[in-house]
Amino acid sequence: MGDNDPRHKLLYDAITARNEANALSIARSGVDVNGVWDECTHLVWAIAEGLDDVTACLLEHGADVDMTVPGNSTPLGVAVDVGRQDMLEFLVEEWNAQLDVRTASGRAALYAAVVVGNLDSVKCLVSRGCTIDAQDDCGNTPLDCADQDHPELVQFLASASFLSTKKDYHGLIELCGRSSPFLDRRFALCMRTTFMFCLVQTKKIQNGGDVAPSDYAGITLTSRIYDHEKDVVRHILPYVGANQGAAYDQQVLHHKALLAISSQQQSNAELVQTIAELRQTNASQQQTISSQQLTNASQQQINASQQQTIAELTAALSSGDGLASVQACKGE
Repeated sequence: MGDNDPRHKLLYDAITARNEANALSIARSGVDVNGVWDECTHLVWAIAEGLDDVTACLLEHGADVDMTVPGNSTPLGVAVDVGRQDMLEFLVEEWNAQLDVRTASGRAALYAAVVVGNLDSVKCLVSRGCTIDAQDDCGNTPLDCADQDHPELVQFLASASFLSTKKDYHGLIELCGRSSPFLDRRFALCMRTTFMFCLVQTKKIQNGGDVAPSDYAGITLTSRIYDHEKDVVRHILPYVGANQGAAYDQQVLHHKALLAISSQQQSNAELVQTIAELRQTNASQQQTISSQQLTNASQQQINASQQQTIAELTAALSSGDGLASVQACKGE
């Protein structure tokens, strides 16, 4: 039904009077639960008045958890404004309220939490994956709107923005200090990617793949695998207990020693190959010299033969035999 339905006014009156029984009765009567009265949705009024049962009833009957009216806040923003951390989490966790839904001025729930200086709400929203550096219609981020009278909140937003930019979801979990389905999921995906990289590259090595070439950053394949394994262990440590740190340090030292040995073996192999190439080059040069010497000897033999022929001709001319002798020497 449209806004002309008189039950909208009755529902509004029941909610603002905190008459929960009447409000529940009207909400269940088939009224349009997404109706608007006095420039706000019934859901927003129920959240603002702290009527949790009415809020749940409206949602169960189809109220849009993300619906907002121009000029007013979102349901999440209202929960933040009235300091209802439990309601904020209820809307997000139970009804999948979208964290980045904006008002007419382009501000999402995180802005409301920052403006009222509610660090717990800020942590809740950040830990569940809201956009930390989103700009409103004036180009301001939540950090820009943070009151310097709340230095802890300002520091948190600055750190969260840095970690989010780096996609360090494990760092965000530690920063927020709370369990987060969003960050736990992102962290799990990062862990899966890291593990898969290690498995794939290790399989390549086991199948005879070349581990010597470096990537564009000059890092060898073995070093890259080591770095990923190190990240995996570092992420796991907080979950298995800090007392595993000493064992991890030993593992790191052992792995570094193995890498050093592998690197030395590679260097030795390269040196042996270089020596073999030099020997081959020297042998080729010696062969070239020998060929040149044979050529020179052959040339010398030809020269000697020519000298002998000249000498014989000269002797024949000197003996006076004349042309017949010369022709005989020439074999004609």
